[in-house]
Amino acid sequence: MRAHYWPASSGGWLGFVAPARVLLVGHEPDEAARDELWTALGTSKTAQDLLERLTSGGIASTPPFALLEFESGGVRAFVRGEVTVRGELPSGSSTASGAGVSTWAECLFSAPSRLAVTIEGSATLESPGRLSIQQGVTLVAALELEPGGPLAPPDLAGHDYLSDETQLRSISSVSEKTDTSPIVAELRARRRADAKRKAGLPTPVLVLPDGSLRPLTVPVIVGREPTVKAVDGKEIPVLVALPGMELSRSHALFEAVDDTVVVTDLRSQNGTIVVMPGKPPQRLRAGEPTVVVLGTIVDFGGGLALTVEER
Repeated sequence: MRAHYWPASSGGWLGFVAPARVLLVGHEPDEAARDELWTALGTSKTAQDLLERLTSGGIASTPPFALLEFESGGVRAFVRGEVTVRGELPSGSSTASGAGVSTWAECLFSAPSRLAVTIEGSATLESPGRLSIQQGVTLVAALELEPGGPLAPPDLAGHDYLSDETQLRSISSVSEKTDTSPIVAELRARRRADAKRKAGLPTPVLVLPDGSLRPLTVPVIVGREPTVKAVDGKEIPVLVALPGMELSRSHALFEAVDDTVVVTDLRSQNGTIVVMPGKPPQRLRAGEPTVVVLGTIVDFGGGLALTVEER
């Protein structure tokens, strides 16, 4: 199976992607519930087992969702809420919608060449556009699947999950990590930034090329298609994807350490140049952390740059 998604800027659902099952949930579960759903995605013997977990609190409290179960000869979809699954079949196209359904709707797509999942009211980020994902958890506005034949559900018990083309590893191999996925890092970054604002404390931020701000309350990896496996550390970073062929997939790491900001070029192909106020441009040495000051411009080439500020 090949899977692609469009990152959500608003109204997105949390997407869990595994080789033989895909689950989208239209609310933001807490960390324990998120971990439980991810484990259940791989360990549940049938789709019915997973549905029972989703509805364990009663139908009234069941969130909107879309569950796609890969079977021999097809894909079975279960949808609830404002979500639509459209399949391209040998006989034409078919659609399953959860809108207006009191429980959920079920549809079998026989031998689909492509499945498209769309969420009503969601908005996609202007960049980077469509991204690929092999397995993991991320916030999506839309999802596209190209089934490559039936696969047995993976054994995910005792494993962690990492977004966007990362591999499962045993819990023991990452026991020192405090987070479990980039979406956790994203939510934690927002909470920390909100706490600092309420306390009246300044926060170092990255001013991205489009003018948007990225607080450095957790580490940030910038690149064309960044992944968490680009760095080692006890805290999973937020991933910021920017357009531009000059960028490497995972180009640079930004961290706030005590009262300073540290930039590390992640052995990118074209390198990274920093311009600190009143100083000449400096090319970073690959893999070597460099302290920068507020007002520093970080240039990735091709007119693509961001600024380190404090807000």
